[in-house]
Amino acid sequence: MISYGLENIKHLLVSTLQNSLDKVNSDNLKKIYEIRIKASRPTTVTAEGKTYFLCNTGLTQNPSLAIKVSQNDIDSFLYSFCQGSVYSYENTIKEGFVSRFGVRVGISGDLCTDNTQVKGFSRIDGLNIRFGNHISGASDKIMQYLSSNGFPNGKGILVLSKPGNGKTTLLRDLAVNLSSPCTIQKNTKIFRVCVIDQREEIKIGQVFENSCADFLCCADKEFCINLATRVLTPEIIICDEIGTCKEAEQILASVFSGVIFIASAHAQSIKEAQDKKHIKLLILKTMLIVLVLFVLHLRMEALVLLN
Repeated sequence: MISYGLENIKHLLVSTLQNSLDKVNSDNLKKIYEIRIKASRPTTVTAEGKTYFLCNTGLTQNPSLAIKVSQNDIDSFLYSFCQGSVYSYENTIKEGFVSRFGVRVGISGDLCTDNTQVKGFSRIDGLNIRFGNHISGASDKIMQYLSSNGFPNGKGILVLSKPGNGKTTLLRDLAVNLSSPCTIQKNTKIFRVCVIDQREEIKIGQVFENSCADFLCCADKEFCINLATRVLTPEIIICDEIGTCKEAEQILASVFSGVIFIASAHAQSIKEAQDKKHIKLLILKTMLIVLVLFVLHLRMEALVLLN
């Protein structure tokens, strides 16, 4: 597993957090995929699904030893992460995040609203810094299946799992392999792939340096799917976390134009998925292959089920 982002943003953190991370051994450091900082409250990290506190000697499970940052530290990090122009990220901040180079920073605090519409934040007092992890070969089993079977009847792939199990990592590896020469594929076909990356979590520059994929980032999925279908002539569209019936309906409209979809959604079982209207719509109409994804000891295992 290669973790992108921590080294890119560590220098933006307050010095006490930098020093703490320097004292975490390299094996544990590679397992960290979230740093959560909150004004005047304990700083935590997430590694292998478990929460630890950052302290002066590295990691601990004792909250009384945890490092606490100030409101100024949070403001300074966000300002630096946005390259000194927080205003230029205004649209995504309204959605509760900012993203750069595969790092997504989730935002919490006091919202400004006009009736039901969010205008922004009057105060930001918490940040969830999440790093993109790339596992080269995560999609090998699926690529082997596609090499032998293709996309039967033009139907695509739906990846199902609970949050944090690696859906985005799998989609990223699929995007790379389908849009660049891949030794897993016998025919080495390079597809015209468009990735809809609303929160800019799939796109990691180093990973896609030899890829021919197009990206539409930081905009509404429904709009981007329509745009890609009309002007980019993709053979395959890949998008993460389909969550509404409108998004599912836009996928159906694009499928009728001949586009194959690879997408993900939150569900821990096929039964749970079928209880969700938007997922059921996709399974019935567009998705022949349903994958239930598990992450065991940082290795990905995908169960392929055929409808």
